[in-house]
Amino acid sequence: MMIISIIVFFVFLFILTMIIKLQKQVYFGVIAIFLFLIIGLIYLESNTVSIKSFLKEEQSIEQSNQRYIEDFMFIYKSIKEGYSYLEEKQEKYGFDWEELKNETLEEVMSCKDDKTFFRIITKFLANLHDGHTYVMQPLNSVKALPIVIEKIEDKFVVSKTYFDKYPKIKKGYEVVSINGIKLKEIIETSEKYITGSTERQAEKKRLIHIYETLNFFIEENIDYTKKAKLLLKDASGNLIEVKVEWISYSDYYKLYLGDVPKLEVKWLDEDKKIAYLAIRSFAVEGNNEFLEFIDKVFKDYSEMKGLIIDIRSNQGGLSYFSNYLIRYLIDSPIADLKYRFKLSEAFHKLHYMGSVFNGVEGYTEWIDDGLIKPKSNNVADIPKILLIDELTFSAADRLASIIADYEIATIVGENGTGGGSGEPIRTKLPNTRWYFSYSAMQIKRKNEALIEGNGVEPNILVKRNFDDFIENQDTVLKKAIEIIENEIEY
Repeated sequence: MMIISIIVFFVFLFILTMIIKLQKQVYFGVIAIFLFLIIGLIYLESNTVSIKSFLKEEQSIEQSNQRYIEDFMFIYKSIKEGYSYLEEKQEKYGFDWEELKNETLEEVMSCKDDKTFFRIITKFLANLHDGHTYVMQPLNSVKALPIVIEKIEDKFVVSKTYFDKYPKIKKGYEVVSINGIKLKEIIETSEKYITGSTERQAEKKRLIHIYETLNFFIEENIDYTKKAKLLLKDASGNLIEVKVEWISYSDYYKLYLGDVPKLEVKWLDEDKKIAYLAIRSFAVEGNNEFLEFIDKVFKDYSEMKGLIIDIRSNQGGLSYFSNYLIRYLIDSPIADLKYRFKLSEAFHKLHYMGSVFNGVEGYTEWIDDGLIKPKSNNVADIPKILLIDELTFSAADRLASIIADYEIATIVGENGTGGGSGEPIRTKLPNTRWYFSYSAMQIKRKNEALIEGNGVEPNILVKRNFDDFIENQDTVLKKAIEIIENEIEY
């Protein structure tokens, strides 16, 4: 278009020289015509550029929308065809999956960026209230605060941090706000987006996933090259402002779990009567490592008079491991839990049991895996206590369920378990490539109740007190030791 304007300009100069000899009226008339022509061409050129830019932008938005629409429909279809608890969740929480899909699709169609899309689909899946069902961005793109926040006596306080790096922060300081936003507001906002198989699990998750709430759900663009600003309150009510550096999600979990092994055993008393077995995960690399460890425990600690098993914060792994442990705790065979799968195209492709049910769709029959048989050197005749909390989940929830159903041990905890079971299918969304997980199996207990959404309640409920917390005393473990000491036969 610029070339056309230049050509017209030179044509105008040529004609101008030719008409100099003409009358003035003709002269001025021609000038007016050509000025009008040039202005019109310039206007047309500028608008052509604007139109092209507009069309290019619209095309880009349309392409983005198509990506998001495809990913959303992938989620919707996966849940509709393969999610094992859809009917139960609709009835319990009073929603219609098709209506939710239609409402959410309207939002997705006007979505313009990844952040908005993540917020929309997270809220969509939150309706299912399932700790196994979620979308997650790659961990290397997620940041976290370098503090662990816990709720003690109805206050949200600092439990862990890098105290050497941040000497102004003390354990037990109440967290008032983060980046000027009150913690209470952050938690209330997250309720629409972060749910769990039980509400007690969801409450815990909201304190862990503060990053997501700040960055995606409150719609505040956080500059992670800058430090986060914490407002804390000490025991005297004084306010302390501290700036901290954001850390990676993997570093946060190391801080949260502490420098402890996944598997640990030790004596709790000098007389070597009470053994303490901590299993912090059933996701252990290599089957032999776990099995050999358990075998060694019951060989080396065969003289124990009481056993405390700690599965707090154990978020699952292989149920085979939990069943193997049970064999040492019983003296007669017991029935394993019954389960069934919801089969779909994705199940056949992605699940390790997919080929077993090849060609079948919908729910399988309830499957009975038979009996769990005792080991010869079992400890069925001694007092046993199982420690649980709201992060006891999945395979650990399964273990707690069997122990509760057959009264194998006394269950002690500050709260019930997370209430989740599902043998999830894990895949990636086709365009954003975010991780997508959803439950594909139902498990029911001896009383026919589903583990999902219910979990296991402790026989003895123990609430941590603030003094024990500050002094690094484990209130729940202290109570367990007290109980088992009264039950041991010397």
